[in-house]
Amino acid sequence: MDKELELARQKIDLVMARDAIASQTRWIEEGDDTNTENETCPACYTHVSRPHKLEVRSGCFHLICFTCIRDCVSSQLARGDTVLCPYPGCENELVLEDCRGVVDDDALNLIIHRKKEKAIPVLDRVYCPKPSCNFLMADRDLLAIDPRQKKSVERTCVECGLCFCKKYHVPWHYKKTCDEFKKSQAYLTSDAALFESLVKTQGWIKCPQCATVVQKNGGCQRISCRHCNHKFCYACGAACTRKKMSCNCSPQD
Repeated sequence: MDKELELARQKIDLVMARDAIASQTRWIEEGDDTNTENETCPACYTHVSRPHKLEVRSGCFHLICFTCIRDCVSSQLARGDTVLCPYPGCENELVLEDCRGVVDDDALNLIIHRKKEKAIPVLDRVYCPKPSCNFLMADRDLLAIDPRQKKSVERTCVECGLCFCKKYHVPWHYKKTCDEFKKSQAYLTSDAALFESLVKTQGWIKCPQCATVVQKNGGCQRISCRHCNHKFCYACGAACTRKKMSCNCSPQD
């Protein structure tokens, strides 16, 4: 046990020493007309000029090359994670000002969307079903605007004005209840119904807490929803408590 702790400490010391050396490595590269001062990026250890490095202003002040910032933003947004500084072991979140001018407008808009999403509780999030809109709203705010909707699943998008059904994520079905609409041809040919069919065909299931579709690629039946962190059995949907399954399903796939 002592040897394992010593090895772990040595690895940590090695990483810290390597990063310290990398962060301080500078040299002058002579050119035809001017001399360029280069530095080592502590995230990827490539040699870049100072104008091609970004100083993270969210508290850590690490100097990271533009390529690492772009790769970090792209990969973490794709996973739905909070965008953190790419410096090894750093937990500081990148702010919008850090990324402006380095990543494209689509990535910036997605960062804004992720921050807004994080500020709204999972069960309170409502998205406009219109593909060209997909605006994120808090259900409590929608009900505050129109208290009459408290007894209904009818909602109105504050961005595009579309009146839609929160339960089935489709334009509002006037003069029909949700159950009646679900049996109609309009629903059966809708994108929502086609997606439901795909979910069943692929054998995916929805998170019992937030209804987000969850896919599992092997492993045990106990999984955690990436959207709301709810832990449940993938076979039957029963909640898991204290790292234990509350059902009688086999823990193996």
